[in-house]
Amino acid sequence: MHGALRKFSSCLYLTILISGWGTTGYAQNISIDVVAEPLPQILDTFVADYRVDLVYAQRQVEGRIATCTYQGEDFDEALACILSGQNLQAVRLRRRQFVLVDITRDSVDLESPILGTLRGFVTDALSRETLPGAHVYLPRLSVGAATNEAGYYAFPSLPAGQQHQARISFLGYTTLDTLLEISPQPVAIRLHRETLESKALLIRSDRRELHETGALQIPVRRISTLPGFPGEADLLQSLRWFPSVHKVHTNQGGLIVRGSEPDQIQYLIDGVPVYHMWHIGGLLSVYQSEAFKDVRLYRGSFPAEHGGRLSAVLDAELKDGSMDQVTGMAGIGLLSTRVFAEGPLTEKSSFMVSGRRSYLDRIIGRRHPVDDGVTQDTMRTGIYLYDLGAKLAWRPSTKQRVTVGVYGSADVLDIRLPVNLSLVNTANSLLPLRGWLRPSNLVFEFDTQWSNRLIS
Repeated sequence: MHGALRKFSSCLYLTILISGWGTTGYAQNISIDVVAEPLPQILDTFVADYRVDLVYAQRQVEGRIATCTYQGEDFDEALACILSGQNLQAVRLRRRQFVLVDITRDSVDLESPILGTLRGFVTDALSRETLPGAHVYLPRLSVGAATNEAGYYAFPSLPAGQQHQARISFLGYTTLDTLLEISPQPVAIRLHRETLESKALLIRSDRRELHETGALQIPVRRISTLPGFPGEADLLQSLRWFPSVHKVHTNQGGLIVRGSEPDQIQYLIDGVPVYHMWHIGGLLSVYQSEAFKDVRLYRGSFPAEHGGRLSAVLDAELKDGSMDQVTGMAGIGLLSTRVFAEGPLTEKSSFMVSGRRSYLDRIIGRRHPVDDGVTQDTMRTGIYLYDLGAKLAWRPSTKQRVTVGVYGSADVLDIRLPVNLSLVNTANSLLPLRGWLRPSNLVFEFDTQWSNRLIS
């Protein structure tokens, strides 16, 4: 009995589908009889009565009067009757979905419109860095899109051969109003930076972010303004000032996100996992803030490609390098010195180089002679850390971007202390804590390092 029912259901579905292709199954009687009525009112009534999705700008229909008498079952013919003599035409995008376009002498033949995809990239006009999250809005069609992580946007199923009004905006950049046209190559849009000045603002909202639940985008420029180790701008140190993030107060370092364990957080640089993310037991992190252009902390509900951890994901992307001019920076802090440089190599390629190194071993020296007048020995005090990053970016076309990045860090601990525990001299008089570093068979020694080597 069950087998018979399944067979009958399949046949019934096939019959309905075939009748739909012949328009018999979806036929609907359309009746229009209006004389000298406002065009916006006629279109609103038509959309509501026959469940048609019609996209148009209000300025296209304002102040227009239409007359139409139609009996039939064809939506295209019905709309053609309503728009007769209005220099407007309804272009079918898909079943029961139309876009209202203006007909001018310079426009193309829309009897059989060719549909295409309006697509491209939004970048910084000077550095050519992509701008994730930029807004691209088509006011005539009342549709918009936001660029993805690669700065890419796309509007499918638009009439080809027409110029579409577009408004492109991004916080910190001048809004651009332009005309975009569908073409085989993606349309490149470049925005210029703009300084925004305003009075003090107080923003209150209980509305939660819906686009990416639990995602926190960290402004790289803000890191240097947050409290941290004196003279050192540090990415991981600054995260503890954000909600639901705490730093572990132990000599191992680490972060706690929403009560998790430190080893339940995944750290990434250009998509490559980092396993030793702290220097000197948590004093500094291996993330040199000047080298990164985009940092995101997923505090739960992170994307599926970021597997392998239970609590959170820190995803940091290295800068590609500015395409405007060569710029650099050098700084010195309480613990280390750092340098950074970026700029163009050719018209289609750029570079970025960053580095940081502590100088404690240069101040106290690495080797010290120790002797007692008879025997000579050596005391070593080699303690230092460093970070090094570099990236090359090549843009052969607006559709392609090839990058090669390397990042490395290390802590080096090289200590040798020859310790003489004898507190009695030849005259058997006590000499407490005097001359305890002498040639001796007892040696306190460390010679080790831990490091990261990343290639993306």
